[in-house]
Amino acid sequence: MTIYRMSWIAGLLVASVSLAQTNPAPVLPVDVSPAVTKGINYLRAVVATNDGEWVFATLSNKVIGWKTNAVHFKEVEITIPGYKYENYEVMVGGSSPTDPLRRITRRRIVGRDPSKDKKETRVVQDRNGPIVRQIPHPIYEKESAAQWPYGALGNNGMALLALRRCGVAGDDPLVTQPANNLLQLLTNFGLPDHTADLAWLTAGLAVMPGDDFKQWTERCATKLLDAQITSGPATGLWGPVAINPAMVSAFVRVMSRWGDEKKTQQAELTLEQKRNPKGKPTVKANRLREEVEKLELQMAALQEQLPFITQQGLLMFDVFGIHNQGRLRLKFQGNQITVESLPYLIQNQLSADLESTALVLMALRVAFENDRLPLKTWRPEFPKSTSPAGVTPLVGEFPAARGAREILDLATRAVTGARTAGGQWPELNIVQPVTSFAWLKSIPQISPELFPKLPQPITLASICRGASSLANIQTLLTGQARFTALETDSCRPLIRDLVSGKSSLLASNDLRSPYEILPHLAAPRLRAKVGRTDFKVWNELADWIAGRQSAKDGNWGREKGRVIMPPSSLLAMQKVIPEIVYEPAPPEANRMSKNYDKPHLSPGYFMKSNFTYRHTAVEATYFTTLALLFLADGLPEGWTPPAVVAEAAPE
Repeated sequence: MTIYRMSWIAGLLVASVSLAQTNPAPVLPVDVSPAVTKGINYLRAVVATNDGEWVFATLSNKVIGWKTNAVHFKEVEITIPGYKYENYEVMVGGSSPTDPLRRITRRRIVGRDPSKDKKETRVVQDRNGPIVRQIPHPIYEKESAAQWPYGALGNNGMALLALRRCGVAGDDPLVTQPANNLLQLLTNFGLPDHTADLAWLTAGLAVMPGDDFKQWTERCATKLLDAQITSGPATGLWGPVAINPAMVSAFVRVMSRWGDEKKTQQAELTLEQKRNPKGKPTVKANRLREEVEKLELQMAALQEQLPFITQQGLLMFDVFGIHNQGRLRLKFQGNQITVESLPYLIQNQLSADLESTALVLMALRVAFENDRLPLKTWRPEFPKSTSPAGVTPLVGEFPAARGAREILDLATRAVTGARTAGGQWPELNIVQPVTSFAWLKSIPQISPELFPKLPQPITLASICRGASSLANIQTLLTGQARFTALETDSCRPLIRDLVSGKSSLLASNDLRSPYEILPHLAAPRLRAKVGRTDFKVWNELADWIAGRQSAKDGNWGREKGRVIMPPSSLLAMQKVIPEIVYEPAPPEANRMSKNYDKPHLSPGYFMKSNFTYRHTAVEATYFTTLALLFLADGLPEGWTPPAVVAEAAPE
């Protein structure tokens, strides 16, 4: 699915990235299949350690069994809106990159058509509903909630992408079990609000076969698109939180108004019933009852769509947990998990960085490669025919949907504008105010002058992420892979310095370096083919990576090491924001209650060892997954790993 073909902006992209000289005799990839096979076997052993459930497991508790809970449902009749369509022509490529473009006719929505509305009966959850279904839920060790560290859900999506890229079949339990577990969590608890989780889930689910995975990929992708920042210094970028504050604000405003109207109608109904307590209900009483029921139906229907807007965004001042320690317990039908809270109150501030932006663009590209990228953002909508008298229709209450092209145009301007004269990119760490909730008196507004300037180091990672962002935008815009970050003049010399052992601060200032840049150096897969023809620089880096693999177990990195997961803007804020303590705390302490009206960070980010425990991943599993994601480019087309049985899991 091509968003649109070459335009002026694609030319800008090509001009803004200086490419290496074309090699007249393309170099073929070195044989990395032995290293890939060992890496896959290592991850099989890791999954076996995690009871076959996950590549990246919860912090402590294991699944020791399953139980079924009785969940109540009821049938409701809803109205499916009808639309007007028009035909338009578009140029698309053939099955091969060498095929000429051809003109085809497609249809698109141009407006609502109430005459085409139709009724449909659906089954929805209702604790008092007459329909009872047995829903399976995992039983965790000690019967406590599974504790998900920062980024772990997304890391499982990253593992799905790496393993599928390395030839693991779509029906192999190594990927099907974690993938189905992820779908269950998404179904129960909604789309995560952390960008790292959402982006890697988008990419991982995009490569899994089946309609369910396609549907959830598109849901994740549209929320990613909608999370782009559209105002202030961070315009065009993404940050650590994948929430559109304007959408949350609109949801709160609509639900509040409907709640007030329901309360007013209910009071009038009660008064009308008191006037005739024993007689037949009056016409007015029947009308009021119908209006109350319609309001209840609309509120319930909109509430069901909240998981596509936010998971934590409505918690407001409770978002950091009961003791402000930065962890939340999510519950669903007797099942529960704990997750890391949002890093700040999204009703009055947000941050952005190139790390989150590059990851989002890569994830959107993977969805695009698999025909799972929506053309515009999702919006809730109810037709006017279902709105009771006196209730403003939902249409127009939420921000207008944005097209993918518009979003990519804005991202292009942000990334190209941030490039230095020397062809490099800083980390683009930014924190700025949110004004979408200025109408809500309970939310304190923060003056822009109070927000600190965050550190902006130029690193190997930031340079590669900037070049990768432009390459991915170019692929999304044109449907063609003209270059990858690895071949650019910005990245190529730094990679060669790295593999040759030259000392460079650019290559050593991040404990995750250089593994965290590998996904951004991998090539796109258009029409299931690797979008790389010359492997000269790739071979140098692939040899360097293969030489660091454990000969014994097949992993990269230390099995007892940990790597920090939050993106650069949060770590930069951690350095400049005054430490905030969690409860209970003495009155004179810098408590969270004193910081809602100023730039702040969750107290969980200042809990020292607890922060490290909850915001890290196992280094060996993380580095191995990233290494496989890069090395997969060199595998022959159609290659599959040898069938093996993991003999022993790593301790």
